[in-house]
Amino acid sequence: MTMNRTLCTCLIVLAAAVLAGAQPRTAAELFRSGMEALAAEHYDEAEQDFRAAVKMDPLYDAAFYGLGQVYMATKRYERAVQAYLDSREAFKAATAAEAMQGAESDRRLKDQILALKDYVRNLERSVRSGNAASARAAIDRNNEQIRQLESRLGRKVGAPTPPIPAGLSMALGSAYFRVNRVADAELEYKAAIQVHPRFGEAHSNLAVVYLVTGRIEEADKEIEAAKKAGFHVNPQLEQDIRARRKAIKLDGGGLFG
Repeated sequence: MTMNRTLCTCLIVLAAAVLAGAQPRTAAELFRSGMEALAAEHYDEAEQDFRAAVKMDPLYDAAFYGLGQVYMATKRYERAVQAYLDSREAFKAATAAEAMQGAESDRRLKDQILALKDYVRNLERSVRSGNAASARAAIDRNNEQIRQLESRLGRKVGAPTPPIPAGLSMALGSAYFRVNRVADAELEYKAAIQVHPRFGEAHSNLAVVYLVTGRIEEADKEIEAAKKAGFHVNPQLEQDIRARRKAIKLDGGGLFG
């Protein structure tokens, strides 16, 4: 009889453990695991987690942004555009609700901040291991996103509406550029710079737009702004601008000389 009671107790404990393990993960847990998968370049897993996070919590703007990062990394640029647009809409809805939701909104923001800080630490390890250029740019983007999320903590009713994050506008601009929507890319890069004037990567990307549209003087100015912000400008970009300027001068000489 004692053995039967012991067996029943063990089965109950085991069943409880199984049920506990079967509990659905929260949006915060899904976002964190998505960021971990993204850092490890496990893009299918990251996409699955980010999709589940935004299905559970449509105001999780950082998870939409994570989807955009996945799509950019896997060269699905049209989907990246849509993911970043969804992130922008989620951002607008979330900031509109934050003052009313109070502690719940702060909890969502803190979860995103912690996951992004972990991701930045992973990127910093990449810099130390030699993958410097792209990792530094990603660190800057994510630190800007962290700064923006932190600024939203503790917002009160009647507080000014935060601007669209510079990192989000920058990312959307890059996605637009990849699908040859150059004019839209230009608008987004300018929006990023308006919010964060020392955003070196946005200045550099805007220089590329000016280069491909033949505005060489403007391209030069953006290169200088990127350098002043401490951004490492690709030497090939500077070389291309010089070559384009030389070609324009030669064309001008042939027409008017």
